[in-house]
Amino acid sequence: MADTTTTNFALVKPEVGASEDTWGGKINDNLDDLDALLGAPELVGTIIENVYTIADGAAFEIDPGNGSVQLITLGANRTPKATNMVEGEAITLMVDDGSAYTLTWTDATFGGSGVVWKTDGGVAPTLNTTGYTAIVLWKVSTQVYGARVGDA
Repeated sequence: MADTTTTNFALVKPEVGASEDTWGGKINDNLDDLDALLGAPELVGTIIENVYTIADGAAFEIDPGNGSVQLITLGANRTPKATNMVEGEAITLMVDDGSAYTLTWTDATFGGSGVVWKTDGGVAPTLNTTGYTAIVLWKVSTQVYGARVGDA
């Protein structure tokens, strides 16, 4: 039986017992091919993110599984949750405050005593009175961090 190749990457599978003097070179060539295939990936083109509209509710969920850009229009003052957010995930939340409503970011699902804010002096941002306020949330270990995007 002669050497064969793998289906996906055409890596050489030396014939057992027949590649006595050549198997080392074949394996080294395969390792070089794998190194090239698994090296630094290159993104070409545009990444299209999922946009999701959250249904308003007293304790609405911000779930990255629904999309990395999420919109909500508040119908009252709210305390959101992030039950399904795991380490390494991030989301852009676009909040329309409705009629001057507010968000309280203290739910334990954000970690510790709530979101740790990295802008606005370490306090939760004040929502714009018209249009959307853009907020980025990201999770490191068990803590969610947040930052307001821009000033309008």
